[in-house]
Amino acid sequence: MLSSIRGRLYTVTGAASGIGRATAIKLVHLGAAGVSISDVNEAGLKETKELCNCASVHQRNTEALTNTQVHRLGPG
Repeated sequence: MLSSIRGRLYTVTGAASGIGRATAIKLVHLGAAGVSISDVNEAGLKETKELCNCASVHQRNTEALTNTQVHRLGPG
């Protein structure tokens, strides 16, 4: 299973703490080609990115992503 993680791209929501943070860090250590992390907690997200210590980790605020989608697709 570990070989299937290496070289792939992943998205982790809720990455500012807990299971989301642990998942993002683990994916980086297992050789993921890139990890996109998101959460509403900007400070925690920044800390997760620093803990991953990898240039291929990109952080996005979940609220900003949601607002972009609502603007694009409409509120409901």
